[in-house]
Amino acid sequence: MKKERKNKKAQRNKTNKKGSHTSDLFPFSWDASKELFVDNDGHYIQMVQTNGTNLFGFNRNDQESYMMALQSCFSSQTGYGQIFSFDVGANVDGYIEDYEYFKNCINVSESDEENARYQILLESQNRLKYSPMTREMVDRVFLFVLKDKDSFKLMQRCEEIKRCLNPYQKTSPLEPKAMTEVIYNYFHPRNEKVMDKMFVDLKESNDIMDFIYPDYISKQRKGVTNQYLIMDGLYVKVLYLSAFRKTPPMAFLSYITALRDVDVSIHYAPAPSDAIRNEVSKSLKNVNKNLNNTRDNADRIALQKESEQLEEVLAKMVADSDQPIHFGVTIRIKGESIEEVDDYIREIQKKLDEMSIYFRTGVFQQYDMLIQNAPLCQNTVEQYMKTTTRDVMGWSYPFVFESLYDSVEFQIEENGRRVHYPPVFLGNTIMTGGVCFYDNFTKLDDRSNYNEFIAGTSGFGKTFFIMWLIYCRFGLGYKQFLVDVEGKELNKLVNYLGGENINCADGTKGRINPLEIRFIIPDDDDSSESVTDKKIPLEEIKPLAEHLRFMKNFLKAYKGDSTEIGLLNDSTIERVLIEIYARKNITFDTTAKELLDNYTSEDYPIFHDLYNELKAKAKMRIEHYESAEQGKNVYIDEDELKRLNECISFIEPLAVGSDSPIFNGHTNINTDSKLINFNISQLSDNTSNKTLQTQYYNIMSFIWTSIVSNPKAERQQLYADEFSVIMDPRNEDIMLFFRNIIKRIRKYYGGLTTATQQLDDVLNELVKSHGKAIIANSCYQFYFGLGANDLSYIKDAEMIPESEIEFVKTANIGECYAKFGSATAMEIKIGLPQSTLELFERIKP
Repeated sequence: MKKERKNKKAQRNKTNKKGSHTSDLFPFSWDASKELFVDNDGHYIQMVQTNGTNLFGFNRNDQESYMMALQSCFSSQTGYGQIFSFDVGANVDGYIEDYEYFKNCINVSESDEENARYQILLESQNRLKYSPMTREMVDRVFLFVLKDKDSFKLMQRCEEIKRCLNPYQKTSPLEPKAMTEVIYNYFHPRNEKVMDKMFVDLKESNDIMDFIYPDYISKQRKGVTNQYLIMDGLYVKVLYLSAFRKTPPMAFLSYITALRDVDVSIHYAPAPSDAIRNEVSKSLKNVNKNLNNTRDNADRIALQKESEQLEEVLAKMVADSDQPIHFGVTIRIKGESIEEVDDYIREIQKKLDEMSIYFRTGVFQQYDMLIQNAPLCQNTVEQYMKTTTRDVMGWSYPFVFESLYDSVEFQIEENGRRVHYPPVFLGNTIMTGGVCFYDNFTKLDDRSNYNEFIAGTSGFGKTFFIMWLIYCRFGLGYKQFLVDVEGKELNKLVNYLGGENINCADGTKGRINPLEIRFIIPDDDDSSESVTDKKIPLEEIKPLAEHLRFMKNFLKAYKGDSTEIGLLNDSTIERVLIEIYARKNITFDTTAKELLDNYTSEDYPIFHDLYNELKAKAKMRIEHYESAEQGKNVYIDEDELKRLNECISFIEPLAVGSDSPIFNGHTNINTDSKLINFNISQLSDNTSNKTLQTQYYNIMSFIWTSIVSNPKAERQQLYADEFSVIMDPRNEDIMLFFRNIIKRIRKYYGGLTTATQQLDDVLNELVKSHGKAIIANSCYQFYFGLGANDLSYIKDAEMIPESEIEFVKTANIGECYAKFGSATAMEIKIGLPQSTLELFERIKP
């Protein structure tokens, strides 16, 4: 530390021989007694930090509340001030520590699966560690900078800012250490530092200013008037706001503060009460003069419109008596070369041109503008100030920064350290570049479940996004179940990770016995939070009745369009099933715990048992019939015999026929893996839709039983890809079962992820009520690129705001509109690391 300060002094002494000391150029110093910076006119300087918000994701009323809060900051009590905004590296240190904890919990020698988990955690941790160099993960800081000769009044003004904003966005004055860090990093843009113990050393040695002074600041020109500064080894240029719309869009200053790696400064000061009226009147006079002098019809129409707008503004000002404000905006651009700076300026101007926001260079004033831009509340170029009103300043709201920092506590260690689940890094917000760290197990007032809904046309990134979630959650130790209709990418990903791939179209490789009792929790009319969030003990669940309902729905799905099997046939099959289960000592009083403790898959009946029992009963009826023919007094129910034969014919394909390899036999799959994929793609290709629907339902009910009966306190996620398969008006009960899962899975520390590229199959009029309910019960929703037909369904169902319809319509690959509960929504560019992207590309068919 001391050696570093000594080297800086030596470098400046060397510079002194060539020119003036940089300290001579700085209009401020450090007051050790007050622990405040003070300018050359004796004004103390204090900073107040306020959080960025997702203003565009709020409803209209909330937007107005936030803007009104900002408007109240521009009062006579707060007076002159500055808003300063800059990029910093995202706060990921805590996440890095959490990854380390999870890594240390893995025994890599235990299995290939555990080794794969460790590698995923290591990759994710390293991505965060190196983010300061890659600048992939940034955050945005917003500061008010105030000054006053009376330090007590200064603190009162800071408290007034806090009072105005804190109810809406966290706002608090900065400590001296943090202010020193902000100023140091402004004047050392290449070699930014975090003031930790360093600040204490600087105070003790009275070296704060000496440490802040850069080694040199020099000027360089390109042409006669194009001037740049060189500081800390970087080329720097400062521009000022020269023009913007008379009626700017909401939060128009946020389009400036959202610029990546740009330092933004907004100076403001109360103006004379008639200042803006005089300025608008002058503009109106000039416009009317030009209107009278021009003969071009197009010009006359444009000038007439401008004149009407100015008259409207003037009339409103007279009516409202709104307080006028002087304000000015500067931005600082940095680069490794003049060419890099110029290229970025052109890129910025191209972006801002769409908003009619224009910046210019101050001629021969780059040093003055550097100080104007600095977080020192020094208005050195007042000639570039504009005049507006408090109302417009509130409307201009610059504090927009979309980001998401989810964090869910995992456990508390003996030393008191709180360990959290590392969230999944989704990517960056499109508007502001903020980070999106997402954990679907976050519980907030507006995020009450762990369910996800994902929609997107093929080729726009939906599948890669699902794969990324599965990949990251595998590393974190989620228990994950996949229902895979496609049998392509997900199947290969599970193979790569060492999970369990089950071919559910081939009973020899993966069979789920539909007659194995399912633990299906009945729906509940009481939807209060205290009831629906309570996990029902297995001792209180008596599953046979609900399982028989499951069997009824299973067989109904298998019927398809057939009308040959009716209600009486269903009753016949149910009676026979009850008898078969009774022989296994399973009755309506048997609890789920008894079944779990005392029965294995081999102990349950199979379809062949049902088939044989039906045949036996039919044979008995035939024997009775033959006895009657021989003159014996035997009652014959010919209708029952007919029903038994119909039931035998119906069950025959399941028991001994074409579908028996899939459905007949004991369950033979391994559910020990953390990642299990139920692949039914061959059914989609080679069989009727009824078989696909029936097996989909069979798998879902089996997974649901596994989730309900899981004794471990582990996160569980079920992925129902292309769930539109079950959205069939003929299968009303199956859709209700699906709705029941999505409503109750949170009680078992689980979430359901539904995905589709066929929104018309989910939201058409025949199934719309169920489709909307499934989507509405998903706190997290992701909309990738969609076509016009799908967008019409979204619009009719009011699933996303009207303002976002156009974005989803024109979204590029990997871009989505994301909703995190009801209070947070943003446009995101999904950002997979290059190595993972290459892996997924190799996996693609």
